[in-house]
Amino acid sequence: MSQRLPLLFCAVVLTAVNAFGLDQDVDHVAQPVTNPGYTAEQAKAGKKVYKQHCLSCHPKGYFTQVFRAWQGEPLRDLFGVMRADMPQSNPGGLSPEVYTEILAYILAETDYPAGVTPLDPMSPGFRDIRIAPASMH
Repeated sequence: MSQRLPLLFCAVVLTAVNAFGLDQDVDHVAQPVTNPGYTAEQAKAGKKVYKQHCLSCHPKGYFTQVFRAWQGEPLRDLFGVMRADMPQSNPGGLSPEVYTEILAYILAETDYPAGVTPLDPMSPGFRDIRIAPASMH
């Protein structure tokens, strides 16, 4: 009986962690969303800086294939790659706001509809956004 007590305790703790959302630092499976939340204004601003910093390496239509390859993956991971590795001439050299605007433009170009809520990579919900299949947005 005493050997079962630690296993029972672990099961109760894991149940509580899942039930009360205490696993916030643990990746979990989120449903793909059809609107990750960006505004038309963000996309418009992103288009300008995309032309300046991205277009020479990533022509129009480039991200359609990228989003297919990243389907089901967290949008935050793609954003992290952008911030760490882009632009090639100055990796990580843009402000977080500019990277966010570029991501909004990319979302617009890959047919995600604009909304009224600005894209905010610092918001708690950003970690739950998954790149959805094209048919879902």
